[in-house]
Amino acid sequence: MFDLIRDHQLDILLALSGACGICAFFVFITRFFPGKKRRHLLMIELSATGLLLFDRCATIFDGDPSAVAFWMVRIGNGAVFFLTLLMVYFFNLYLTDVFTDNEDILVVPKRLKMTGAMCIAGMVLVVIAWFTGMYYSFDASNTYQRSSIFFVSYIFPLIVPVIQLSFVAQYYKKIHRGVRLSLFVFPLMPMVASLFQFMLYGLMLTDLALAFAAVLLYVMALFDINDTMEETRQVEVAILKKEENAIFTLFEQMVTAFAEAIDAKDGNSKGHARRVADYSRWLSEVAGKNPEECEAAYFSGLLHDVGKISVPDRLIRNRWNLDEEGQEVFDRHVTIGRDILSRITEFPYLPDAAAYHHENYDGTGFPEKLSGERIPELARIVAVADVYDIMSSIRDGREPLPQQTIREEIVKEMGKRFDPTYAKLMIGLIDEDRDYQMREHAEEEVEELVEELTCG
Repeated sequence: MFDLIRDHQLDILLALSGACGICAFFVFITRFFPGKKRRHLLMIELSATGLLLFDRCATIFDGDPSAVAFWMVRIGNGAVFFLTLLMVYFFNLYLTDVFTDNEDILVVPKRLKMTGAMCIAGMVLVVIAWFTGMYYSFDASNTYQRSSIFFVSYIFPLIVPVIQLSFVAQYYKKIHRGVRLSLFVFPLMPMVASLFQFMLYGLMLTDLALAFAAVLLYVMALFDINDTMEETRQVEVAILKKEENAIFTLFEQMVTAFAEAIDAKDGNSKGHARRVADYSRWLSEVAGKNPEECEAAYFSGLLHDVGKISVPDRLIRNRWNLDEEGQEVFDRHVTIGRDILSRITEFPYLPDAAAYHHENYDGTGFPEKLSGERIPELARIVAVADVYDIMSSIRDGREPLPQQTIREEIVKEMGKRFDPTYAKLMIGLIDEDRDYQMREHAEEEVEELVEELTCG
């Protein structure tokens, strides 16, 4: 295996340098990494790219007696030693960033400060060695030769990762899952590779390990930031959903209060809007409508008489004994209701029921004498619910009409005043309501009844 690596290590170095260069490019153009992490990760990838290219260059020119080789082997080998420690140094900074992001760690740990100082000391020794030959030298043919104290060059690359690894192990549970593996691999792999390289002369295992660890560091950082962004997105969605629910609740409460204020203009119709809204929703449910459509039916029923806010109280209280002029004024409430609700653009369906719930299926209603399915569906639903509540409520001292009488009236007006589909559904609700509970607006019992009808 080691012979195979030795035979192809130049090609491996070139491939890995390309991979590290691509990682550096993507780190540079990626904006969602935090500022310091991005800079330190970019320097790790650039250092790895330079390390591999210089190592490859030094290997190619090793043993070449030319003047070009004289500089290439010296610059290349010096850069390899220097960039190795530079990578470890920037990893130390990246590690510091990861841990200081944790709320439980308020200051940079002393161990990380110490390893950073050791990396700087090691780079200073590399520069000294470049001029003095303390670590290595070259013969007349520019062949690389280790010095007697070459082992000193491995002290910092070995000790620093050991300290970093111990720190990662200590705070393992506080590290985000996405980066745990890479923070272990980066110090561990080069450390193991350095031991093998010290024993196997001619192999560049440390550089290969560092390059692989650098690529892995970027990939895992990418996964980690993606996880973080997804978590942030979920939190934002939850907040938006909560705000949306709060706004919807506020809207419902305001609309309900508005509808009840209109009902209060007529002492005989207290709770009329709420009951019509409930009946409209139940009719939609038994018709198999989806939740959004049932909700639309509910609010349409709740606001179907909103135009009455413009009708004088005396006309509302004398609703059934109006002269021609009074009736004309009263009938305008449908167009006024449409104009009012058309301003609520977030719910474009609201004007339909307000404007057309007095249209008759046979075309004899008002205000436009629409017929059949030309009448908006919500208006056809509310029309049935509206008349049912009028007949099943106490009006002008009159007790609710008998259930059978209401049923017969709806059957008689089916296809004339009412849409046959929704008239039949209302008859079904009446037939199932054997104890006439809807008259008393016993909401829980009726909802249970509607569930049975829907399941059936």
